[in-house]
Amino acid sequence: MAASQRQKRLASTAPHRTSLSVLVVMGTAVLLLATALPSAAAQSVYKNVKSTTIVSNGWWGDWQGLRYCSNTRPDGRYGAPMIGFALRVEKPCGNCDDTALNGLRMVCSVGPSVVSIVEGTWGDFASPTYCPKGRYIIGARLKLEDKQGNGDDTAANSIEFKCSDNTIISQWPGQWGYWSLWTMCPSGTFVCGAEARWEVGQGNGDDTALNGLRLACCTA
Repeated sequence: MAASQRQKRLASTAPHRTSLSVLVVMGTAVLLLATALPSAAAQSVYKNVKSTTIVSNGWWGDWQGLRYCSNTRPDGRYGAPMIGFALRVEKPCGNCDDTALNGLRMVCSVGPSVVSIVEGTWGDFASPTYCPKGRYIIGARLKLEDKQGNGDDTAANSIEFKCSDNTIISQWPGQWGYWSLWTMCPSGTFVCGAEARWEVGQGNGDDTALNGLRLACCTA
């Protein structure tokens, strides 16, 4: 559907969006530097967190906090491998306010086997998709739509993950936007946690839902 056909429900939301995006751009360098290493809180709880890295920053909303696959051992808690995922997607809805990608759940190698990264609001969750048996996730990429000006913004449209045997697992191609480059965990590590950037519902404004994605990487 052409951008001109996907009109915002309230054009008056544009100034709010513009001022917020300026703050995001100004804060990007600081945010990227801050995510080079895990937070002190994460290090104190999960003993094997190696690093965190942003797959895509997105445009709007707030980071929701890292959530981990957890493996409790006698000497403490460790991040466990992510082996699959499920997306919540609102499919194109015609002459209305599209939001595209809404939610993300990660599937872990140990219990609890499913961890919610963000549940989202619109659309439906697919059944989980898994890496081949014995493999685990080591990287991801995100499909992000550019800002549409007076058109209908959707931000994140889809996510794909790469397994340790280089298998790419996906669920939805995404209707709009472009794929980011692959963001990979350092050699010898695996994805053990994730964080979403999420924009809350805008009422009569333009909703975008899920915007950005960050990964946490752990050592074995």
